[in-house]
Amino acid sequence: MPDTPQDETKRWTPGPWVASFEEMGGYDCMSDSWDVRDGIGRLIAQSDLGKRPSDAHAAIVAANARLIAAAPDLADAIVQLREALAGFVIIARETQGALGFAKNGDDKLQRWSPAELDAAERALEASAAALARARGEQ
Repeated sequence: MPDTPQDETKRWTPGPWVASFEEMGGYDCMSDSWDVRDGIGRLIAQSDLGKRPSDAHAAIVAANARLIAAAPDLADAIVQLREALAGFVIIARETQGALGFAKNGDDKLQRWSPAELDAAERALEASAAALARARGEQ
């Protein structure tokens, strides 16, 4: 399967998703929540705060909702980064690291060290695993 943002987002509701706080107005049978909705307002996920949450718990629930809302954008970014990094790693391995790039803003071109190439390959493996988990393949 090609690694393109369009192909990946077909596996879930397309973004953008938005997280918003939903106050229930103190009804006894309901509690406030963070809702994540798609671009036309359909509910994607809901994080219930429960009755009288602590500030720390409320902050965690809000952060979780924002992370969920960012999921489609994060998946697209991972796919794009994987494509770019994979190309660099292939060229660098074929040329024993002689892929020129400037480090620290200077104009001197550097070689990728074996450790840098190994780190890039580990990042590619980790991102492939994350995408597979998001697709329900792991």
